[in-house]
Amino acid sequence: MPGLKLEEEVLTTEEVCKFLRISRQTLYKLIERGKIPGMKVGQGYKFLKSDLISSFRRSG
Repeated sequence: MPGLKLEEEVLTTEEVCKFLRISRQTLYKLIERGKIPGMKVGQGYKFLKSDLISSFRRSG
């Protein structure tokens, strides 16, 4: 998440699951495999929506 811009949307785990239409279990598997960029914050994760979109455009 380098170069964070103030206007960038930060998503929670729950929001990412809804956005990608995947289960929480699938999300954690993708994080472990390095397929989804996220940052561990406390006991959860935070994600930049723009990073998720870029990640899937590159893989897709």
